[in-house]
Order: sequence, then structure tokens, then C-alpha cells
Amino acid sequence: EARRLSQLRMNVGVAARGHCATPTKGGDDCLMVTLTYAGGNENWNARHVSDFLQRVRLWMKRRDLLTRYVWVAELQKRGVIHYHVALWVPRGMKLPKPDEQGWWPHGMTRIEVARAAVPYLLKYLSKDTSKTFGSFPKGARIYGVGGLDQPMRRARRWLQGCAAAWAVRP
Repeated sequence: EARRLSQLRMNVGVAARGHCATPTKGGDDCLMVTLTYAGGNENWNARHVSDFLQRVRLWMKRRDLLTRYVWVAELQKRGVIHYHVALWVPRGMKLPKPDEQGWWPHGMTRIEVARAAVPYLLKYLSKDTSKTFGSFPKGARIYGVGGLDQPMRRARRWLQGCAAAWAVRP
């Protein structure tokens, strides 16, 4: 579990740093969107975060923008899964509130501009996560990445290979 947690932190960190380092015209803001369930894990479905991101992709596509994101799952104190999604958008762009827009009909949402996206995301994959690894609902993914450009995808794969090679060393 410690090795898996280390790999998760590396994957999330590399992807988030890749988005931060990708130059864009006019600069970017990183919006942190928290997706919380109103009920318990019995209301959870593995497709919910994917459905939310698909709605964001459509909204961004209508504005001729690429959807760049990294998300991590976390268990709340009450044991219910929720998601932290970092979305990179053009500076000053406002995202509609997902629960009011119908993009997250499962509970409530919160949006804020992140000053330090990478540390914010990585704190949810901290050592405390290792205590709750087995408590996530069956079939839950703990993170996801989208919108990396080709050079960053290559760099991420290379780093994953390096991490795997180091993991098998005695």
C-alpha cells in the first residue's frame, strides 16, 4: 500500500505540474472544484465523476477550449467518498456551479481559485490516505488525469516506468 500511495502521489504530482507548466496564451487559473455527496456511499457510482467531467468537456468545447484536469478522491470523516477536481481554465474564466447547472446532481459543490494546485491535490494523497485505502467503495478510482499535451504524456509514462523499475529493486 505504501508503494501504491507513492506511485499515486507521483502520478498526480507530475500531471498537475505538467498542466501548470504548459504555456497558454494569456495564462491560466486553476479552479478547485469539490464534489460532495448528499447521502452515503450507497448513492455513489463509479460513473459520477466521469459524467461530471464529460459535462465540463462539452461546456469547454463550446468555448473552443481543451479540458485540462486532475482529480483525486478522498474519504470524508463520515466515510463518504468525495472528489477534488483541479481544472485549468483561461485566467478570469468562471465555471458555472456544477450542482446548480445539473452537472453534479448528487449533492453540493464548491469552486475556488487555487493558489498552489499541486500541493492542494497532493495533500489528499497524504500518509493519512493509507489508513483509509481499503475503505473506498469497491470499484472506486482514487485519481484521474486528462488534457495533458503529448510531450507531458510521454514524460509521465517515462516517470512511471522509472518508478516501477525502482520499486522492484532489492
